[in-house]
Amino acid sequence: MPLASPTTPDYAPPPQPEPEPSNAQPIGFVVPEGSRAFTDETFGPGPGGSGTMDKISRWVGNLAGVAQEDHKKINVCLLGASGSILEWFDFSVFAYFADSFSESFFPGADPILSLMKTFAVFWIAFFFRPIGGVLFGAMGDKMGRKPAVLTAIFTMAASTVTMGCLPTYDQVGALAPVCLIIARALQGLSVGGQLVGTFAFSVESAPEGHKCLFGCLVGAGGGFGFTLGSAFATLLNDTLTPEQMHSFGWRIPFWFGASAGLAAYFAKDHVEESDEGKALAAEAEASGDAAPRPSPTMEAIRLFWREILLVAGVMSFGANGGYMSAVWLVNYATDIVKPAIPHAHALTTINLLFGTPCQIWAALQADKAEVGYTFIITLGSATFLFLLIPAFGLISGGTPAGYMVGQGVLMAANNMFFAPIAVWMVQTFTDPRCRYSAMGIGYNLAQCFFGGTAPLLSTFLVDSWGIPALIAYNMMLCIVAIVCVTISEKRRAAQA
Repeated sequence: MPLASPTTPDYAPPPQPEPEPSNAQPIGFVVPEGSRAFTDETFGPGPGGSGTMDKISRWVGNLAGVAQEDHKKINVCLLGASGSILEWFDFSVFAYFADSFSESFFPGADPILSLMKTFAVFWIAFFFRPIGGVLFGAMGDKMGRKPAVLTAIFTMAASTVTMGCLPTYDQVGALAPVCLIIARALQGLSVGGQLVGTFAFSVESAPEGHKCLFGCLVGAGGGFGFTLGSAFATLLNDTLTPEQMHSFGWRIPFWFGASAGLAAYFAKDHVEESDEGKALAAEAEASGDAAPRPSPTMEAIRLFWREILLVAGVMSFGANGGYMSAVWLVNYATDIVKPAIPHAHALTTINLLFGTPCQIWAALQADKAEVGYTFIITLGSATFLFLLIPAFGLISGGTPAGYMVGQGVLMAANNMFFAPIAVWMVQTFTDPRCRYSAMGIGYNLAQCFFGGTAPLLSTFLVDSWGIPALIAYNMMLCIVAIVCVTISEKRRAAQA
C-alpha cells in the first residue's frame, strides 16, 4: 500500500523551488518526440484527470446512462477489459494456429493425431486455471481486488510474450514441447485469477442499476480479444506462405501480449479499489499477525460448496459453447471439412465483431428489474440448444454463407448467456471475504473440464461418431446449465 502523507496539525511541507520549463521526458521512460506510445498522459493524471482513459470512461458512461459521478468507476472495467483482451486473444491465437503448433512442436505423419496433441497442450493451461483461481483468489480476498488483478495481468503478459520466443522441436528436440507446456501452465495460473477477479472488482465497483453492464464490459473485452486473434490469423494466413507461417508467423501474435502489460502498468494509478476490497485490505492491515484470518479457499468451500458446484454446472455450457463455436469451428472448417470452407478466419472475425454488441445489449436488458439476470442466462442457453441442429446443418453444407450464419447464431446465443454471468456470480457468493476464491474455484473448474477440452473433445467426437455426437454433447450441457441456474435461483429466493 502507498505511504500516507503526514497528518499532524503542525506539519507543513518544505517549500519547493519553482520548476524551470523543460522539454525533458520522465526518467526511465524516454519517449521520442511525436511518439504515440503509452504514457501517464495517455490515461490521464488520475482522479479528475482528462487523459484518454478518462475520456473513454466518460464516453462509455454517457452512452450507457451512468451518472457523471460514477464515470471514474468505469476505469475498473477498462483495466479488466485489457486483461480479458489479452487472455482471449492468446487462447484463441493458440487454437487458430493449432496446425502450425502441431508441426513445430509435435511433428508426425498423422496430421489429426498431431492436431489432437496440440489441443491437449491447449487444455494444459485450463488445468492450471483452478489453481490460479485459488492462489490469486486468496490474495484478492486478503489484500484487495486491485493488487491481485494487476499481478495476474502482468504474469499473463510475460508468459504470452514467452510463448512467442519458444524453440521448436527441430531446434531442441523433446525439450520444445516441455517448454511449451510450462509456458501454457503459467498462462493458466494467471488467467485463472485475472478474469474472475476482474468480474468481482468491476461488479463491486459498479453503481446500482449498471452492475451487469460493468461486468459485461470486462467480458466484452474477451470478445474483442477473440476478434483480434481471428483478425491476426486472417491477416497472417493471407500474407504469409505456409512455410513462413510454420517458421515464424505463428510467433508474431504472441509478442503483441506485451501491450496489455504496458496498458495495465500505466492504468494502475487511475483505478480505485472497490469498497469491499478496501475493507478487506484494512482488515488485513489492522489484524497483522495477531489474529490471522481463515483461509479464503477453505471458507469458500465451507460456506458455498453447493453454489460452487452450481456455478460450475452453469458454466459448463458457457465454457464449452464459447470455445467450440468461436475457436474449434474454424479448425473444423479448414482442417476437417473437405473441401475446406473458404475464408473461415475472416468470416469468424465478422461474427465476433457482431457478438460484442449483442452481449452489451443483453447486459443492458438484464439490468432492467423486469428482465433480470437469470432470465438472460436461461434464454441464451435455450437459444443455443434449439439452434444447434439447424446451425450445424448450415455449416456442414460447406459454403461460406452457411458457415457464417450457422456460426453467427451460435455465437450470438453464447454471448447472450455470458452477459450477466459476472453479476450473477457476485450475487451468488454473498460473503466478500471469500467471494474471489469461490468464484475462482467454480468458474475455473468449468473452464478446466469443459472449456479447455472443447477443441480436443469436439475433434474426437466428430472423428469417432460424426457431427450428431457433438450436437448431442452440446445439447446435454445446455440442459445442465438451465437446470443449475434454476436451482441456484430457487436457493437464493429461499434464503432471502
